[in-house]
Amino acid sequence: SIASCLFANSRDFSANSRNALGKTGAAWCIMGSEELSALPRGGSDMRRKIAVCDDEKVMLRQLSQYLTQIQEETGDCYDLCYFTSAEELLEHLPQDVQVILLDISMGEMSGMQCARALRKRGVDCAIMFITSMTQYALEGYDVHAFAFLTKPLVYTELKLRLSDYFARLDHAQGAILSIDTAKGTALLPIKDILYAEVFQHETSIILTDRKITVN
Repeated sequence: SIASCLFANSRDFSANSRNALGKTGAAWCIMGSEELSALPRGGSDMRRKIAVCDDEKVMLRQLSQYLTQIQEETGDCYDLCYFTSAEELLEHLPQDVQVILLDISMGEMSGMQCARALRKRGVDCAIMFITSMTQYALEGYDVHAFAFLTKPLVYTELKLRLSDYFARLDHAQGAILSIDTAKGTALLPIKDILYAEVFQHETSIILTDRKITVN
């Protein structure tokens, strides 16, 4: 049987990824199930969820090496999943993926078409296009692309873009809203706020676990 997707903690996986990429097939994410089961899987400490989609084996190898190096330098830990076509990505999209590194020029479905399909599904993760086709930059606005990385890929640019996005994500998840209530000041995590409502001149903020009335 064929495994079309592999999650792996790339710190543990890095030693095997180069060997796997050298095997027959489009990339290490397309290997027989026996080979796949022999590879180490990610641990419970993974925080960053990244999907990579490119139909070029050489590009996947380079991205694997770059992502491993970024982790070593930043201390981040990535949960990685690799795909060799837009169709595979759409079919096996990882849950709660945070970043998609997406080639534009691929097979029957382009990366831009894939991005439109993802947005239509309501997927709101960061999409970073990796391409030599810079004429698509304007179309990137339609799918709210976070970045365009040009080929040949520059390591420092990839690192900068990923670090920038994850810094913004961490800030947003840790943001606090200060609210005055009858019992004093309440500090509400932005990520837990569902909505606010006004009834008879009284404003309330509804969170995932409680309701706060504003003075």
